[in-house]
Amino acid sequence: GDIPTAPDLMRRCLAVLRTVSQTNAAEPFIYPVDPQTNPGYYETILQPMCMREVGKRLIKASKTWSMIDDKTAGDYVDNVVTEFGRQIRVIAQNCSCYPNAGATVLAAGDELLRIFERLFLDWVLAPSNLLPSLENLDDDKCVEYHESDEDSLVLLCDGCEGKYNMGRLDPPLQEVPKGDWFCPRCLNGRCWRTLDPRIGKQIEQDWGNGEKELWTVECSHFVYQQDSSHKPTLIYDLRNRSEHKKNLNIMELDKALNKRGEKIDPVCCIEAVAESPGYSCGANQGLHENLVPVPSNPNISDSAAQAFVSSSVFKDTAVSSSTFMLINPEDQCASEWSRLLTLLVMKCASSEMMGSLASKLEGDAAEKMKSLRNETARLDIQDILPLTNCDDIHEIPKQAALPINEENYEGKEKTSSDAMAVVVDANAIEVVKDVNVDEKKKIANLTSDISNGGSVIKPDSIVSEEMTLREEKIIALEEREKRQKVREE
Repeated sequence: GDIPTAPDLMRRCLAVLRTVSQTNAAEPFIYPVDPQTNPGYYETILQPMCMREVGKRLIKASKTWSMIDDKTAGDYVDNVVTEFGRQIRVIAQNCSCYPNAGATVLAAGDELLRIFERLFLDWVLAPSNLLPSLENLDDDKCVEYHESDEDSLVLLCDGCEGKYNMGRLDPPLQEVPKGDWFCPRCLNGRCWRTLDPRIGKQIEQDWGNGEKELWTVECSHFVYQQDSSHKPTLIYDLRNRSEHKKNLNIMELDKALNKRGEKIDPVCCIEAVAESPGYSCGANQGLHENLVPVPSNPNISDSAAQAFVSSSVFKDTAVSSSTFMLINPEDQCASEWSRLLTLLVMKCASSEMMGSLASKLEGDAAEKMKSLRNETARLDIQDILPLTNCDDIHEIPKQAALPINEENYEGKEKTSSDAMAVVVDANAIEVVKDVNVDEKKKIANLTSDISNGGSVIKPDSIVSEEMTLREEKIIALEEREKRQKVREE
């Protein structure tokens, strides 16, 4: 909606956005692109943009403007308007750069850009004396609104989508024409060069000999400054009665016009004006350099002329390339180079060779994914975790008892007639492959003494044997923990 507290130019940009968003062409670009239905979009498009995002940025800029100092508020508004125009153009360019956009989306992007360029120039960038009032910024009304339009037959232009009263055309139309109809603005071309109020004005300039002569402003063109700002400025071509020519920048020209009492409003948003191509139904689309029209150019064949008129990509590529005949490559701005490279990429992407290569790559990728799925499906748990060999598993008894006769203890009473047993935990038993011969003898002697019941076991030897068993148990527990970790790994 509208923001009454915002500056006039921002409100006009909001009106343009509101009007463009209500057209059928803007329907695919209102919200961000869904990556589920458009795979690979965000990998291909480096600067995604939608109408909703443009509106949010405009609203945020209008709130920020109220907190900016008055000295920099004017430059801030100019930058916001310039960025607004760039963002809408990015939306149309993105659909052209995405290979899976489809013919319907491409046509919608082309129509969206045509409608936007007309509204942006006529409602925002035009000179102040040609701007309609904020109350009349309604595209449902005629372009040149009059009260009689309410009850008259309105004709829609096939170039800019503008509405015109058939009775107020020059000459008036009595019936709807057959085929495509283009309005007078599209036929003549409409851009800043056709709207500049300085064109045709006369100023007095010194020729160098002290005599003043009248110079007439013929045309204007944009050049980019060589300073750190690199912003565009207007240069005007002047001619005197002796057919001599000279150039003046916009500041010098306005100063000379003020001396003659002709005060002209300064150009607002000069950077946005320089980037606006205007609109036209011709091949040049606002680039007015008096080039020979394509259909009547004897150097162009009929088939090439037909392709030029029917294909917007071919037409834009030819127009962008023809600028090198008029402007040196060093003077080309970054946006013109970017547009030319984008068109060349689109041309290469639409070629049969690139199409077959893309199909081949997609087919190879599909085959690899299919084989990978098949290999994954055949995998078994045994391929990941191999089985353990059963020969390596030894069964160990849970408990082992060592009977000891209490009658052989010295200095102790017999508390029970039954023989006591020393129980050893099975986990403390370690399987040893090699045993020392001396240890075997000691174990055999100890076993025979216990079984015979006649030998006496000293208390000190019992304590030492208990200590030995504890140490062996600790060592066995440590070994078990190590084996457990190995099995887990």
